[in-house]
Amino acid sequence: MDLSGRTVLVVDDVRFTRATLLKMLQQFGEPTLREAGDGAQALALLQEPGASFDLVITDLEMPDLDGIGLLKEIRSGQTALPNSLPVILLTGHSELDRMGPALLLDLDAFIPKPTSKQALQSCIEHVLDDDHPARSVLSSPEHYRAIDIESGSLLGIGAAAEKDGMEERPVAIKDLPDTSILSRDLLFANGRLLLSAGTTLNRRIAMRLAELSTLSTLNEPAWIYA
Repeated sequence: MDLSGRTVLVVDDVRFTRATLLKMLQQFGEPTLREAGDGAQALALLQEPGASFDLVITDLEMPDLDGIGLLKEIRSGQTALPNSLPVILLTGHSELDRMGPALLLDLDAFIPKPTSKQALQSCIEHVLDDDHPARSVLSSPEHYRAIDIESGSLLGIGAAAEKDGMEERPVAIKDLPDTSILSRDLLFANGRLLLSAGTTLNRRIAMRLAELSTLSTLNEPAWIYA
């Protein structure tokens, strides 16, 4: 993989983690690398007139503005760049149950920490591949502004689909089809909510759910409207 000519922003409040990621990225050609100590600093860089970035790699847990909050600002059009700017989220295994809002915000990818050079390379190649099926046009900034990152839901969704008289059926999480609608809350085994009933899945969400199912314990199966 050659990132020459690309500009990558690395965001993490732990200096050692930033330095480690920057060192890995320097081995992928000659990218221009920028760094920020938290989401607020990163947002300021992304809002600079003429800002030019090809990728953001951000930690999830940070003070002031965390990774999900930064992702929402990007998707909501609060930067000088298109809201489709690719974002990779770094997360510890204990933080996976916070991923619901990130899925609704059409996260491009996530990497469990600690990561390796090989895992980082594979993830970046996946995200920057223009031919990948998930590299679709995103929703409007207004859509993402309506996402409540505290509750992990899209304001206004719920049981509306029930009014159409549709039946529900169980599906393995790894096999969830695009555009399906959850008929029941999707929960972790510990009872934490991942996605609310009424959520409509797209290609990105379905892919992230399949990846999550290999790393954490989700209540199987998912229930969707047929």
